[in-house]
Amino acid sequence: MNRLAKNNENASVIIATASKKGLLKGFIEVSVKMQPREFIYLSFNPDTLVCDLKLFKQNGYETKAITPIDVAPQTPDMMCICRLDKEN
Repeated sequence: MNRLAKNNENASVIIATASKKGLLKGFIEVSVKMQPREFIYLSFNPDTLVCDLKLFKQNGYETKAITPIDVAPQTPDMMCICRLDKEN
């Protein structure tokens, strides 16, 4: 991704799966430089998801949908799939 961003490559959609620690701030910065119109974010930690969504908002992205998925029934584990769109 760094190489693509340095070459001023753009992406129409970026899909990322975050660890429980969330996305790296550097990854978000590089992703934003690629100016995708849509970003799909899979998160396994609601707390880090909120922090990451704030960073995307500061960089001109709006959260359009968040869909929780119970990936391990009868446990507290869940995944959220988020769709963010570039604000006009």
